[in-house]
Amino acid sequence: MGTHLLIQQKTEVPTKVIMSVTGTTYKPDDPEFESKCRGIKAKGDFTFDGGDIQISATGKKSKAISIDGVFHYISGTRNCEVSTPQGDF
Repeated sequence: MGTHLLIQQKTEVPTKVIMSVTGTTYKPDDPEFESKCRGIKAKGDFTFDGGDIQISATGKKSKAISIDGVFHYISGTRNCEVSTPQGDF
């Protein structure tokens, strides 16, 4: 988890993010430690400029990518939704 996130393709070597997300809410009803299972979580903005993101999110309440700020898509491929306050992309 971070403030802002940038994934960018700058070299001939492909940028790949591949993960499987399973799980549910951890430490429910504990305001200090409660969290949900996320593949990528950013408290700020997320800029995606090249590369490939492949995330399988199968658990109850799991999300592949959750962003508290703005999602900036420039280029690249992904197989999953990005959840933001503005809606899912």
